[in-house]
Amino acid sequence: MDLSTLKTFFSESPIARLFRRDNPATIVAFLHHVFVETPRMSVSEGQLVAMLRDYAEDAASLGEKPIGDAAKTIDEWCGEKFGILSKYFDADGEV
Repeated sequence: MDLSTLKTFFSESPIARLFRRDNPATIVAFLHHVFVETPRMSVSEGQLVAMLRDYAEDAASLGEKPIGDAAKTIDEWCGEKFGILSKYFDADGEV
């Protein structure tokens, strides 16, 4: 692996961007909790926001850095910059 490849990885990889955040361990632990501990492929946006809000409050009480507004954070994780989650709409247009 050469330097150019590594630079590209660290500038373009959603995972690398995730690990440059202030609280990567909290984010990974949350995603593991939601999608691995309780095996599931999808969660409604409302549920995910509520789960993140609760998880972030618990983590903050243990001294972890705050995540911020849960809804905005979920939108950010679904956006082009991070792309670690995807939004899918049901027949009623709900996420």
